[in-house]
Amino acid sequence: METGYARYEQKVAPTQRVDAWNEIATGWHEWIPDMHKWYLPATDLMLDLAHIEIGDRILDVAAGDCDQTIEAAKRVSPKGYVLAIDLAPDMLEIGAQVARASGLCHIETRVMDAQNLDLPEASFDAAICRFGLMLLPDPIGALKGISRVLAHGDRVSIVVYADRGDPEFVTAVSVVRRLLGWGTYPSSAKDLGTPEGLRRTLESGGLRNVESHLLHLPVILDSAHECVRYLQATSPTLVDMVSQMSFDNQRKAWEEVEEALAKYEDNGRFEVEHRVIVAGGSAM
Repeated sequence: METGYARYEQKVAPTQRVDAWNEIATGWHEWIPDMHKWYLPATDLMLDLAHIEIGDRILDVAAGDCDQTIEAAKRVSPKGYVLAIDLAPDMLEIGAQVARASGLCHIETRVMDAQNLDLPEASFDAAICRFGLMLLPDPIGALKGISRVLAHGDRVSIVVYADRGDPEFVTAVSVVRRLLGWGTYPSSAKDLGTPEGLRRTLESGGLRNVESHLLHLPVILDSAHECVRYLQATSPTLVDMVSQMSFDNQRKAWEEVEEALAKYEDNGRFEVEHRVIVAGGSAM
């Protein structure tokens, strides 16, 4: 879900990216109850735009530990089927365990590259992707591949962060970039970070009748200190950036991040507003 450093991630070898997500799988899942609550309006709208119905076959791309997969499975009922794919097997295994514990036997998880789908043509009724498209080196190519496994008129629906739409991450990564001497934080406004840019990307990926919605979602934590713990548990690339420093400088970096995040504390709680874009379109 880390839109701010998508360009940084794209320079990292795929095996390193997978290892990084596997390493944070447990910590990530511990924060799922909070993330589920924060992003539920976006998840619900994504599923609405996918026109999901009982009995449908759904592909969940870059599914992580399957939080949104489970919501899709509830909508299609046991008469349907949801395939969750991701490159990180540890994330998927946690998702599979939660699905089994929830009695959702119509969810399958499979390790698969979103940009190289090993799936038959026209084998799904809809595809969803929550906070994954922005991390892919070739989002347009991925969208074309996703469209291939859908029939004409079937829906693709995604969620991405708007440009600088996650203020706590923008603040943290800006501090770390400064300490590393990497310069200013890059913008994603020309790519996926605006409704217009996202629409152009979806249309270039072969979708038509594209619609997009900008949502403003409150994210509330107890303190800046808790926000640092959240970032350490859920942002593998940020953690990797900090790890390039000496041990003492790592500690100082996180202290500076917490100091910078204190501006979002007020009346005994920490609050930021996330801006996310939910978009959907039809396969040609």
